[in-house]
Amino acid sequence: MSGAQSSVADSIGRAEIGYRADIDGLRAIAVGAVVLYHAGLAFVPSGYVGVDIFFVISGYLIGGIILREVGAGNFSFLAFYARRARRILPALFAVVVGACLLGLLLLNAEDLKNLGTSAAAALTAVSNFKFWLRTDYFAPEAHFDPMLMTWSLGVEEQFYVLFPFLLLGIGRFSPRNRIVVLMILIAASFAVALVMLRFDPQGAFYLLPARAWELGIGALLAALHLAPGRAKLTGWKRDAQGALGLALLIVSVAAFDATTPFPGLAALAPVAGTALLIDAQGSFVNRRLLAAAPLVFVGLVSYSWYLWHWPMMTFVRHASTFAPSLVSMLGAGALAFVLAIASWWWIERPFRARVLPAPKVLFHYAAAGVAVLAATLALRLSNGAPQRLPEATRAIEVAIADGRGACLLGFGENLRADSNCRPATNGTPAFALIGDSHAASLEPGLRALAEGRNARLVHYTKSACPPLLGVTYHLSSRPTQRDECDRFIRAALADIAARDDIRIVLVAGLWTIGSWDDGNYLSRAEGASARLEPRRGLEEGLGALINALQASGKEVVVFADVPNLTFDAPRRATTEAMSARALLASVVDRETGVGDGVVRRARMQPLTFETNSIIREIAAAHPNVGFVDFEPTFCNADACRYVDEGQLLYFDNAHLTRAGAVFALEPVQRQWVGAPEAAFQGAAWGRP
Repeated sequence: MSGAQSSVADSIGRAEIGYRADIDGLRAIAVGAVVLYHAGLAFVPSGYVGVDIFFVISGYLIGGIILREVGAGNFSFLAFYARRARRILPALFAVVVGACLLGLLLLNAEDLKNLGTSAAAALTAVSNFKFWLRTDYFAPEAHFDPMLMTWSLGVEEQFYVLFPFLLLGIGRFSPRNRIVVLMILIAASFAVALVMLRFDPQGAFYLLPARAWELGIGALLAALHLAPGRAKLTGWKRDAQGALGLALLIVSVAAFDATTPFPGLAALAPVAGTALLIDAQGSFVNRRLLAAAPLVFVGLVSYSWYLWHWPMMTFVRHASTFAPSLVSMLGAGALAFVLAIASWWWIERPFRARVLPAPKVLFHYAAAGVAVLAATLALRLSNGAPQRLPEATRAIEVAIADGRGACLLGFGENLRADSNCRPATNGTPAFALIGDSHAASLEPGLRALAEGRNARLVHYTKSACPPLLGVTYHLSSRPTQRDECDRFIRAALADIAARDDIRIVLVAGLWTIGSWDDGNYLSRAEGASARLEPRRGLEEGLGALINALQASGKEVVVFADVPNLTFDAPRRATTEAMSARALLASVVDRETGVGDGVVRRARMQPLTFETNSIIREIAAAHPNVGFVDFEPTFCNADACRYVDEGQLLYFDNAHLTRAGAVFALEPVQRQWVGAPEAAFQGAAWGRP
C-alpha cells in the first residue's frame, strides 16, 4: 500500500490540498478491512477492497502534489522520488529484514528460499509481477508467502514512475483539458480491467494497467479540487454524500468474496465510496467519524500495520497444523499493530523528518536498498540456508523433493513410448500399475515388490485421471480433462492387453475425487456425458475396467486409497523438528490431536474410509480379484501414523513419500516370503 498511506508530512499540499484528519480515518477503515479479512473474520468477506481504498487516497494525495507542482512549474523528479523514498523505504526495509530474520528461525529451506525471492521482488517494486506469474491471491498456497502484501507497493510505485511524465506532458493544457485527458485514461484503464478479467484474471488483479484507473480516480479528484472556481457542496447535500460514500464502503467489505471478478464492476463500489468521502470534506461522517482521534491514529500507523500484519499471520500459518483459529490470527494482527506503532514512532517519523538534499537522500536509500537486497538474494542463492536446520528437517525436504516420480503424466501429456516408465521386459514377467497420482506415489514400494520377484514394473499413471473405464472425471477448472482421461485409460488398456509379459495389473487411485465440490463423474456410455452419483460412478467405471482387464487375460489387484490426512504432513513434521517453530505452535496450535508422528482418527478424512468400503465391495463382486487395504498398516482403532521411525510417510496430505510407499507395502512383502509366484495371482494379494 506504500505511498497510499502517506501521512501528515507527505500529504501536505499546503495550498488547496492540506492535511486532512478524515483521510487518515479513511486509511484506518482500509487497513482495518484488510487485516480483519486476512484474519478470517466472517463479516468482512471482501475486506481485500481496503487496497482499492488506499489506491484512491494515494492518487488523490500524491497526484495532488504532482499536479500542484507541475502547475507551478517547480516539479522536480529528484525531490519527488526522494520524498517517496523517505516515506516508503524505511518501514519496508525494516519489515523485510524482520521477516527474513524470523524466517531463519521458522521456515524450512524451500520456504526461506522463496521468501528471499519475494523480498527481492518487493525491494525492486516488481512483486506484483512475481505474484501474477505464480500466485493466485485467493488460493490457499498464497497464504504462506510472507511478502504477498507487497504486490500493491509494486502497482503504486510503477504508477508513480509513469504518472509524473504524463502530467508534465499535459502540464500546459488548461485545467479543463487536463481533466478531460485524465478521464479518458481512466476509462481506458477500466476497459482494460474488464477485458483482462475475462482473459487473464490474475493479471487484472495484480498489474498496473487494470489498476491505474483506481489511482487515476484519486488524481482526477485532486485535479477537480485544484481547478479554479470549483463549486463545493454544503449542508445536507454534503452530509448525504458523506453518508452515501460510507454506505458504499460498508457494502464493499461485506458484499463480495474470493469468487467475485475483481477489479471489475465490483471495484466501482469501494472506489466511488472513497472518492465521495474525500470530496465530502466537512460532512457529518467526515467530521464526527473519520476524524475521530482513534481512527486518525490507526490511519497514521496504517502503512506499517499493513506491512507487518501479513508476515505475522503467515508465520502463524506455517506453525499451525490446521487452519489457524480466529483468535490466533487476531492475535497476530494485534502483535503487528504493536510493531506498527513502534515502526511509525521510531522509523517512519524520524526518517521523514530528516532534511537532506534530494540527491543525498536518494543515494543513501539506494545504498541501503542494495545492502538489504543482497541479504535477500543471499537467502535465495544459498537455497534457504539448509545448514541451519536440524537433520530431521533436511530429511523431510528430501522426501518432498522426491515428489511423485518421473513417470506420472501431467495435464496435457498423453501416453507415449517411454523405456524408463514402460520398459520392454523381453519375456520377464511384469506388473502394470494403472491410475492417477495416488497410484504413482505407491511406485517405490511396488518396485521393491517387483524386483524381489525378478519382475518389472510398467507405469500407466496420469494426474487426476482415476482408473475408470466408460466413466471419466470432469474437473470444472479443466473442461478438457475428461476427454484426456478417457483417451489415456483406453490407450493404457490397449497397451496392457497387447503385452503378454504383463501378468498382473495393479489398480489404484484417489477414489474420493468424484465427491469433490469442483468435479463430477461423467458417463461416457455411447457418447453420453451424464453426471453420476459418486458410488455409481465407481461401480460402473471400476467394474468396467476390471472386466476389460480380466477379458484380456490379466490378473487384477485393486488398492484402497491410503488414509488421507486433513493437514499437511511435511509442514507438521517440520514444526516438530524446529524448536522455535514448535514453540510458536505451542501458543497458536493447541488441541490438534496431532503429534509425535500420529493423528487421532477423528482428525483423519472420513470420506476416504467410507469410499474404501465401496471399493472393497466392487472388488468382491468380481472373482479372483485381489484387494489391498492400507488402513490396518497405517491405523489402529484410535489413531493413524504419518511418521514412522523418524521417516515422513506423506509428502502432503494424501500422497506417499518413498519411505511411505515402502512402509505401505511391507505387509504384502512379508506375506510372500518363500512364495514368489503368489505375486502373480490376484487373489493372493488379499481378499475383499
